[in-house]
Amino acid sequence: MPEIISIMKKTIKKFNFVLVVDCGNPPSFGDPVYTFNPSMGTYAPGITVTYGCADTATHELIGSPDVTCDAATACWGDAPICQLGVCGDPPNIDDATFTGATPPYAPMDMVTYSCSGTHTLKESATITCQADRSWTASPVCVLKECGDPPTITEGSFSGSTSPYTPGEMVTYSCSNMPPHTLMGTATIRCQDDETWTAAPICIVTVCCPPPSIPLGTFSPIQDTYSPTNTVTYKCCNGITITGASTTNTCGSDEKWSLTGASLPSCVGCSQPPSVNLGTFSPFKDSYSPTDTVTYDCCNGITITGASTINTCENDGTWSLTGASLPLCTPTVCPPPPVVAEGLLEESQKKQMYAINEFVTYECNFDTEPMMTRTNICGAEGLWTNIFPDICKDVP
Repeated sequence: MPEIISIMKKTIKKFNFVLVVDCGNPPSFGDPVYTFNPSMGTYAPGITVTYGCADTATHELIGSPDVTCDAATACWGDAPICQLGVCGDPPNIDDATFTGATPPYAPMDMVTYSCSGTHTLKESATITCQADRSWTASPVCVLKECGDPPTITEGSFSGSTSPYTPGEMVTYSCSNMPPHTLMGTATIRCQDDETWTAAPICIVTVCCPPPSIPLGTFSPIQDTYSPTNTVTYKCCNGITITGASTTNTCGSDEKWSLTGASLPSCVGCSQPPSVNLGTFSPFKDSYSPTDTVTYDCCNGITITGASTINTCENDGTWSLTGASLPLCTPTVCPPPPVVAEGLLEESQKKQMYAINEFVTYECNFDTEPMMTRTNICGAEGLWTNIFPDICKDVP
């Protein structure tokens, strides 16, 4: 071996030239996105080249950028690589966690944030790793909050104050009670979706006209009755009112405190029963208990019966009704009526006339042909012709 080297040295010296050793091209890591400088045809031992990534926006250099060809061995050192860029860890957000892509985070990788139960996200929940190895804008978690409670006509609320977070409540009341009353649930709550439960409303409460009572009235009479308004009952014509109370109150439930059997009553009687051919006195529109009327017959007819007095009872009925009433049964007629231009025959004049008895009139002048001259005592004790036109001038 030494002999060969000696021969080569002699040969080289004989031909008078110098052998130049070339390191070859700098190493490539198989990706066209890298560059190095300087770029030469040959690289002598000891030369250094600097590497870089062609697209620094999307790639980053991993390793030392400077690589030297060793002067003794004419070998290149280890070259760096250009690696597709990655994003760092997604930013931490107070009161939030994220799910989605896992490290390393390459461009277009995404993670999605969610807030704790008492907070809500503002801005987009999802962020993306960009080509420049930065994340898109991250959201923030803010405390959940309802807006102001709704206002209601004729009403106001009290309770929690702003800011209103989920679970906080306010309670409504009507400002003018009565006649207004609250319809719906008085207390509303701020919900997790940052809305309020349904609010109540204030409505005008009125009662229908108060119930009436027979033979009685109430006052005051007005168009509408609001809760706490009252009316007082009394009976007509001096009838005594009875019952636990004579005052009726309009309630907040739009109902009167007294109805049906609980109403006071006016115990009295209406008109007493009449008798045929008779009258009664005194005559009134209504009668109080113990009031009495007395019956009498017309035209001098004699009244008969166990009693001629009828009494208004406490239960509003009369003591005499039907068969117990007195009777006016005629047995005679009084003297017949006087006629113009004529006289009753003298022989027929008397104080009483039997039923069906007739009288004859004498006319002062000639009468019309076929004109009747008689009058008959009827079955009811009345003359058949009350105003007879028996005698009449001949035209």
